[in-house]
Amino acid sequence: MKVTVDLETAILRSETVVWRLFPGESYSLSRYIQNQEVVFMDLPGVSLPKDFPEENDALVPFLAVADAMKEYHRAKKKRDEVLRPKTDPSTYKNARKTGKRAKAAGAMRRLYSEAAKGDIVLVPAPYSEQAIWIGEFAHHPQRIVDGYADRRYGGEKIPGREVKWLTQAGNSSLPKELTRNIRNQNPFSRVEASFWEDVFQAAYGSFQLEGRYGSSMRSRSENFTELDNYRLAQFSLMLAQALEAADDGAIDNFRFDSFDSISEEYIASLSISVNSPGLFKAVANTAKPLLASAMFSLLINGNVRSTIEAGETVSVEVVNSKSTGTCSAAEEVGRDIDVILSSMGFDRVEELCKVASRLREDVRLESDSRITKIDKK
Repeated sequence: MKVTVDLETAILRSETVVWRLFPGESYSLSRYIQNQEVVFMDLPGVSLPKDFPEENDALVPFLAVADAMKEYHRAKKKRDEVLRPKTDPSTYKNARKTGKRAKAAGAMRRLYSEAAKGDIVLVPAPYSEQAIWIGEFAHHPQRIVDGYADRRYGGEKIPGREVKWLTQAGNSSLPKELTRNIRNQNPFSRVEASFWEDVFQAAYGSFQLEGRYGSSMRSRSENFTELDNYRLAQFSLMLAQALEAADDGAIDNFRFDSFDSISEEYIASLSISVNSPGLFKAVANTAKPLLASAMFSLLINGNVRSTIEAGETVSVEVVNSKSTGTCSAAEEVGRDIDVILSSMGFDRVEELCKVASRLREDVRLESDSRITKIDKK
């Protein structure tokens, strides 16, 4: 039997940065941003120049335009008789540089000049929705598009950046401190680097970034218990123990027993979300988290398991549909799977199958990897 397993692992740029955008006062721009797949600050009527100003002070007149337009539309809603303000920034060259405008100018620079194509942006939805939108900048910052907030500003254009929404994550899938921090009303800022791997896993499930690898497994059951947490950790450690035994030339004689002696290089950093007990995340400096994900998908498959039980050979090809070229992670995982299936012997592979099947049957556990093809010939 030949089986193809897809890791579905995002390969991220080494320069990837995670940002957060607050969608206007009282989340007033939230719906517009979500629906248009364009992120923007609260800048109605502003038209940015092709050559972005080098100094933040030069952005103050643009902010003054936005302030004038916001005041104009507030007055219109009150049915006051007001003239539409001019939108030429030179009209506001003597505008005051207030603390609020200074902060907004820095945010403008980051959003419209620094955030690169492929960077990640988090946009919190209103508190009542308990959700965070995660997107990826679709183009370089030189490409500015028009956004709109029709009910708020009529047909006024708002400069924006196109994004591809990756997911709408629940608050429980990210650390509590991060979900609090991104609701800070600074218009646009960088997320602390210590949270980036959590964001990558929420956005992509599995990822590879400069020698760091991450994967996620999640339960579709409300009955995920501490015992299930233990079984999932056990499954990962059994794989680690098998690979270490293979590297030491002792795979023919080893048994799954105490995991205390496993070298750290074979073990991924495992974590369980406190807020979402059924979410299990692993990261490491090797592709071991991706191996656990791929092996789980293999061993819960009825066709694969019956072939193993019949003592027949299972050949596995590992691919990564999210990689545009050769994927080193897929190659590494493929080699490790070959070692485990061809060298361990039926009894020990069967032990792995039992742990994986129990997790699948009891708590409907799922991994990011998936089997895409089975050839029984």
